Amino acid sequence: MTVLLHRAFVESWRQLQSAEQASGTRLVEHLLRGDLTPGMRAHPVGPFLSLSPNMDLRVIALQD
Repeated sequence: MTVLLHRAFVESWRQLQSAEQASGTRLVEHLLRGDLTPGMRAHPVGPFLSLSPNMDLRVIALQD
């Protein structure tokens, strides 16, 4: 799986608290392994996949 990050994503990531970064990192690790769980609240939005590792964060991914 190829993972490309948008510059705005990286800049926003840097502004998160360490606990939020850890939650997001776990989400990305699960994505790379291909094991999405219902707790991640993943759902399609057009050609994108919207994922939420917790109630405060949302990651928008483009599926290949």
